[in-house]
Amino acid sequence: MGITAISLNVISYFIMTAQLGTHTLGIRTAAQDPARAEHVYQDLFSLQIITSLFSMIMYLAVLVLTHASMIMRIQMIRLAACMADCSWLLKGLERSDRYVLCALMIRIIDAVCVLLFVREGFAPLETYGWIQAAGTFVTAAVSQIYIRRLGFAFRFRTEHLSACLKGSLKLFVPAAALKVYRIIDQGMLGMLAAAHESGCYACADRIINIPSGILEGLLVLLIPGAIRARSTGSKQYFNDSMTVLISASAMISCGLFMASQDAVTLLYGKGYETVTGLSRLLIPFVILKTYTMAYRCLYLIPAGKQKQDTLMVSMAVLLNILLDICAVPAYGAYGAAVATVISEAALALMNLSCHQTIGISKPVFLHTAAACICCLVIHSALPDVPAVRIAADAAVWTGAAVWIIRTKEIKEILKRIREDHGTE
Repeated sequence: MGITAISLNVISYFIMTAQLGTHTLGIRTAAQDPARAEHVYQDLFSLQIITSLFSMIMYLAVLVLTHASMIMRIQMIRLAACMADCSWLLKGLERSDRYVLCALMIRIIDAVCVLLFVREGFAPLETYGWIQAAGTFVTAAVSQIYIRRLGFAFRFRTEHLSACLKGSLKLFVPAAALKVYRIIDQGMLGMLAAAHESGCYACADRIINIPSGILEGLLVLLIPGAIRARSTGSKQYFNDSMTVLISASAMISCGLFMASQDAVTLLYGKGYETVTGLSRLLIPFVILKTYTMAYRCLYLIPAGKQKQDTLMVSMAVLLNILLDICAVPAYGAYGAAVATVISEAALALMNLSCHQTIGISKPVFLHTAAACICCLVIHSALPDVPAVRIAADAAVWTGAAVWIIRTKEIKEILKRIREDHGTE
């Protein structure tokens, strides 16, 4: 797990170069002017092909010069996937529902293949790398199928290449800062700690990515509405969206805390007990990241405050690196987890210092706090029998979540979001 995590960390920098801000620019442009979506697709996809080829050449040079291992060579498939991935267009047009379901099915098939084919004695590291990389490529290729179903045809265009490049570079710097910020801990662990520490952190990060992925998916669906609301000067959409996202992140984080011990046992088996503590230590990061990502995507980018966003993220990156240097050699993965939470909290505080005020619904906040407290109190009183604990946790958490969703305030917020902006 540690070796795989380090290889993924290396390829992430090349993927960042291949994307070059086109995903963020594509979502924003398609949402602002759906009538020109086909031209946006042709212009930005042409740029994406060029930047992906450039990144692939750079990575090939690194592979040759360093005599890289097989797992590093396999990661080349992820760069090829970057060349094909145009999911940003579907998200910008709010036509990504079927694509998301298809991507989820591919992830499930990946998991089944890992269980079936990754075995000791049959190059498990390389087999695991092939399965994961192939799943990423197929998911990217499927986005092209759904774009063709919209009736869009691709034609390589260079007429607006310089304008697209300029727009992408403006968004690349904050996107690159965010990407580095997200993966810096894994890189620091690879340099300052043993491989098993990197592997433990990677396992915990995978668990944390489950709720984070759900919340980021919800956030992506809200971005087009935020862009339209910004053009009309409305603040209600922003406040409603933040209320829903923060309430959802708190409930999901509460459920993760309750299920983390049994989830680690089910996903990884015995010998991974350290991952439970790391997962629980990273739970505040889920709520903080939801807030900072929502603030960035729903306010800073629609308001054209990329420079301000870049500065704040860069400061958080610097703080994270300094904390990692101090904590990782002494505390390993636990030190990296603490550094992540502290730096994310610092970024949230910097966001709070911005001019935009957030009007989170007080009734929703109180309902969510009460539901989380009740869930945690009941969880702490459950017997130490995995089957009983899992069943009871699931029933209690589901009841609390339904209670929040059924409240008058949440119903009204969701109705406003759906009717005012037509968001999926």
